[in-house]
Amino acid sequence: MTVLLVLAYGIEPDLYHGVGEDFNSGITTSSRGVGQYGYPSDPMSDRAKGYLLKGKVKNAVSNWGDFINWYVTPAGLWGEYSYLPDVAMIAGIPGHEYSSKYQDWVQSDMSTYYNDWFLEYGDDLAVWCSEDLYEDWDINSELLVQQDQDAQNQGFTLTSRPNGKFIGIVFETYEDRGLLGQRKISLEDLDRINQWTFDFYNYENENSNSRVCITTPSNGVSIDPNLSNAMIGAIYPWALRPALKERQEEFDLYEYGPDGDDWSEDDEYVFYGATTQESWFTRWDPSTNTDWQPSTKAKQNSHATDVNAGELFGNTVFTDSNDSYPLLAHSSYSQTWPKRFDEESGEWISFWPGWYALDFNENLEGCDGNRDNDACWEPVPGRFVSDNDVYMEFDDRWAHRGNMVDSNNEYEQTGYPLGLKVKSTAHSYGVSFAEDIMFVTVWVYNHSDEMIMPDGTKLNGADGFNYEDLSLGFFMDADVLTHDIFGGISVHTNDDDFMEYIDCKTSSDYYPNGCPIINGKELRVSIAVIGDWDGVSNSAYGYSMNPDIPSMGNDFGLVAVQMLDSPLATDNVDLDQDGITDIYIGEKLKMTDWHWFSWYNRPGVVFSESNSGSYAGSPGVDQARNKEEIQYKIMAGDTTNLSDDEKEWYFHANPSLDQLDPNFNPHFDNVEDLKLTEFFQEDPDGLDCTMKMTSGPFDLAVQDSVPFSFCIIYGQNMEDLLANAEFAQVMYNAKYQGFTSPTIPKLESEVGDQYIKLYWDQLADSSKDVVTGYYDFEGYKIYKSIDNGLNWGSENDKIFDNTGVNVGWRPLVQFDLSYEEDFYHCVKTPQIGNCDQIILPGGESDTHRGMDISGNDPLAPWFNLGSNTGMPSETDLDSLSGEECRDFDNDGTIECKYYYIDNDVLNGIEYTYSIVSYDTGLPDSTYFTANPDSWARPNGYQHIESSRGSTILDKNFTTIIPGSQNTGDNCNQVRVIPNPYFGRSTLNETVYNRRISFMDLPERYTLSIYTISGELVWSQNESHPDAGDGLTFWDLRSVNNQEVSPGLYIYTLNAENVYGDNRESVCNYVGKFAIVR
Repeated sequence: MTVLLVLAYGIEPDLYHGVGEDFNSGITTSSRGVGQYGYPSDPMSDRAKGYLLKGKVKNAVSNWGDFINWYVTPAGLWGEYSYLPDVAMIAGIPGHEYSSKYQDWVQSDMSTYYNDWFLEYGDDLAVWCSEDLYEDWDINSELLVQQDQDAQNQGFTLTSRPNGKFIGIVFETYEDRGLLGQRKISLEDLDRINQWTFDFYNYENENSNSRVCITTPSNGVSIDPNLSNAMIGAIYPWALRPALKERQEEFDLYEYGPDGDDWSEDDEYVFYGATTQESWFTRWDPSTNTDWQPSTKAKQNSHATDVNAGELFGNTVFTDSNDSYPLLAHSSYSQTWPKRFDEESGEWISFWPGWYALDFNENLEGCDGNRDNDACWEPVPGRFVSDNDVYMEFDDRWAHRGNMVDSNNEYEQTGYPLGLKVKSTAHSYGVSFAEDIMFVTVWVYNHSDEMIMPDGTKLNGADGFNYEDLSLGFFMDADVLTHDIFGGISVHTNDDDFMEYIDCKTSSDYYPNGCPIINGKELRVSIAVIGDWDGVSNSAYGYSMNPDIPSMGNDFGLVAVQMLDSPLATDNVDLDQDGITDIYIGEKLKMTDWHWFSWYNRPGVVFSESNSGSYAGSPGVDQARNKEEIQYKIMAGDTTNLSDDEKEWYFHANPSLDQLDPNFNPHFDNVEDLKLTEFFQEDPDGLDCTMKMTSGPFDLAVQDSVPFSFCIIYGQNMEDLLANAEFAQVMYNAKYQGFTSPTIPKLESEVGDQYIKLYWDQLADSSKDVVTGYYDFEGYKIYKSIDNGLNWGSENDKIFDNTGVNVGWRPLVQFDLSYEEDFYHCVKTPQIGNCDQIILPGGESDTHRGMDISGNDPLAPWFNLGSNTGMPSETDLDSLSGEECRDFDNDGTIECKYYYIDNDVLNGIEYTYSIVSYDTGLPDSTYFTANPDSWARPNGYQHIESSRGSTILDKNFTTIIPGSQNTGDNCNQVRVIPNPYFGRSTLNETVYNRRISFMDLPERYTLSIYTISGELVWSQNESHPDAGDGLTFWDLRSVNNQEVSPGLYIYTLNAENVYGDNRESVCNYVGKFAIVR
């Protein structure tokens, strides 16, 4: 019978004081054992999410190892639709080394050298020995003697945890389990199968090389440890762990022996095998049993709880104002940052917990002038990598949660914590060149020596483990499409997708001349692409991956993923088994494995699932007993001892070939035969595409860390996708940065009767590109929306590039520098004119642009650079724009701001505006004065526009409702907008927000709505949260919070004077309105 994993998360640090009889295996004899270090915080209370909304790519991210999952929306949104149910961090490690790695096993001649032993045991036992395994074990024999002596002093024959690379021998390995071999003191003491010993004397070898020897049966069963099917291995120390005793409500209790000490000689040790840390497999809701969980006290150390998702993002279509979920640290919103006590000021100060952008500095120690050298880059405090960075921390201390427990209190799966801590930042770009890309940067730390486990212990008695053969990567599940922008699932199709792998070194159809070269550097495009096979996703029509079918429309396109940064190789790596090293020690591993599989056959299922029925990972549904092992094998390209199903499902190079065949590459799948698989041939044509991309193996010692990064890329078609992938590589080479836009303006507004006046500061006028160092400001664009920024205009306002891809919107109004200002503007100084009189730090004179910047962008002619209007202060006598200088903040400081007045508005309608600044772009290398350092040579680069805002907390984004202010004590001017209300109004409604407005209200009032039968539906006064100066909104819900029915409604308005707690009626008005569905 399966016992469901049921865990409570209410662990309090002061709940248990040391080891009590209820929480150990016997009498406590020391300070060690359960609870000795206190207890970690409740991981569920540390969970938080973040929003990356700056570009066309929009994602919500979470801090439990699932960077993207479709329970936290938007999930891989690009444009109007989402593509990604899951993108998750994975880390895996083996539990043992195969005996077959050591090809020097020889059967010992026991009859010659140990005749007495042979006479007694020779008919039943064979003794095999390996010198290579002993050498690799790297045992410290003197320390081993001391370990054995200490064990004997405690009443044991030999230590259960000998030192060295390995810790024991496991036999009969199956489904990631095995029998622990019994260690004996010498060869002559071996007396049964599945035993082992160190033979330090080796009388059979003239060189007296020490060796490891094992026993196998010899009576009719032939087991040769030189072969992988011997099912024998050398155990890594981290895989020999105390057995599960009992699943407690708070944590899992382990067999720590009679003395209650953890990781001591009297513990009951078992072989756990491989483990793979992941959070994508579970289908629990909430997903309390993920391997990765927020790092303990994350809500204090890596994000804050002062604001929640509803307060910051409640005005977006992705959540509502009632969303109380905590937020991760967002670089754009300091309210989300954690705080620490500043002793100098005596105050708690917010701080950014993540990392800052890097600048190239060839004067740094260790820098050789090569931009590929990490020693040449230094952080710039206060400058962020993207338009919005979201930071998170999580670790694997709760990895046992994913194991199911049977009726015998034994794990059905064998996952376990490694003490890995992950610090990660997801990056969101609003600038046009990167709005189709999301980068995720990661650092992984080995904190196995210091991380407190759920039961209050530390791994290996707080010594931790120096890990070997570790692999990192990510799992990706793509459904093209998943949801629409409002979260509707009507467009969802999941089993008619297709994938393709494109590498510029080998994909001659796309790169006939090999990888592109930009600025002397190769751009290595190596991406896995997923799209819809037939270009139809229910009601949405888009790009078709079927070469025989043209694209069905422009509703959707393609999604791809590319691994970027990776750990360094700690051993030479031969990926294709040709005997030649492909990656040398010290080189970046990059991607070393890529494998695709159907979601219905994902690693961890017991059998191939279908589109209906129960799914592994759901409560009560069986999972594969070797789930941890098979997930690791896919990460490492390990095809040893696979079942037939595992070969067919997970390895697609050529699973019919033997692993040692030189034509078999177990590390990289191909998709050439995907259309021949039964997955694809099932109706409808296509595959529910999932994949793993990984990097490894590498070693990670205690307290060491390694980098890792990947990016998700979108495109309308293959040409657009590859162009975006190439620029993603350019940005990676620049530490995830591109050319930067001018400073984002701060937008403010005031309203009146049928007008909105917008103000913005002038800081962008004198800002410079942090990459080029050029002062390249050119102008401003103002965008207007009637749906809170979901669209910035009508269909006619969309801008399409030369391939038909929607790349932006036409602005409401645009201002750019005049011809004279452009021509005489200095390049490296914020000044117009007399540039040659400015001496730069290098001793040379500054130059001026010397060119006209207007009309269509020469490199992106679908965009307009302006018409030399000049800034608003210089435009003729147009009363709709200008410059205003006054004390805006009432602090005695005179400040000059530009303004624009929009008269094309209606009172009571909500409008959204966002202002952006943009630069000149980089002219080609023939313009020596405008581009003296020849950036982006030879062709230059198109102009860059700052990101449009996405929430009211973005300084260049505002939402405002025009209308006259309150009418004092006059009741007769009240208006209902719209009247009648047809299904939905034009008042910037979303799925969360339907409303009718009441305009021209008195200063003090009571407003009530009744049915025509006189039943009170709703009532409020001027103190209501939805009330403004002279207006309020009704959300079409009754006092009982029920949605109202269509029909005719009566409202009454009473203007009142307020005297303390008393309200006195001044006037009243009765009106009516209708709701029509």
